[in-house]
Amino acid sequence: MHRLMNVAFVLLSFALLAAGQASAAVFEGKVVSVDDDEYEIVIATKAGDKEFDVDDNCQITRDGKKAGLDDLEEGDVVKLTTKAQKGAEVVIKIEALSAQ
Repeated sequence: MHRLMNVAFVLLSFALLAAGQASAAVFEGKVVSVDDDEYEIVIATKAGDKEFDVDDNCQITRDGKKAGLDDLEEGDVVKLTTKAQKGAEVVIKIEALSAQ
């Protein structure tokens, strides 16, 4: 009985972990614009320009150093990690490299 419960617990844990990972997505591109008042960013991707809302607690780095949204510049190469929140993709992490 205990073994069956342990197996069920492990399977449920994997299912919940997989569901959490499925809601995260990664987008790469170049910064088109940043609105640090509205906490929004637009990036140019292979599929065209895409606008995102940025979470208030978003982790942002630029050239490997901690940064703020207002430190990002047009042309910076970015990798955005998003999470589905209330039907929208919200950016929770930004890794940026300054334009060369």
